[in-house]
Amino acid sequence: MDERDGHIVHVEVHVENAPTYDMVASLLQSKEQPHALPSQSIPGMESIQSELRREDHLWNGQSMTPLDPSMDLKAGMTTTVQLTSVENGVVSFTGLSHNTIRGAAGGVVLLAELAYMKKYFEQ
Repeated sequence: MDERDGHIVHVEVHVENAPTYDMVASLLQSKEQPHALPSQSIPGMESIQSELRREDHLWNGQSMTPLDPSMDLKAGMTTTVQLTSVENGVVSFTGLSHNTIRGAAGGVVLLAELAYMKKYFEQ
C-alpha cells in the first residue's frame, strides 16, 4: 500500500543483557525528556499497548487525540511505539512517525532549537 505520510517500521534490537518485557516496557513509558525545546511535543514518544494504527496515531502531538495540524503545531511530532516482544535479548517493536512533520521538517526545527539552546552559534 502506498502511503503519503508516515513510516511504520518493525524493529528488532539485539542487546547483550537479557531484559524482561516489563523492564523494556517501563523504559519506553518513561516520560523523561533530555531537553525542553519550544517545538518539542511532550511526550516525544508515546508507548501504546494496542495495535499501532496510522489513522489513530499519525498526528499524535501535544495531546494524544486526533488533531487538526493547522490548529496544533505539535501535531505529528510524537513517535508512537508498540512493544511486541522481548525474548532472549531480542527486543521487537513497531514504530510510527510522521515522515515530514517529525522527520524532515520537524527534525530540522528541533535541531536548530537545540543548537540555539546549546549556543553552537552566535546571535
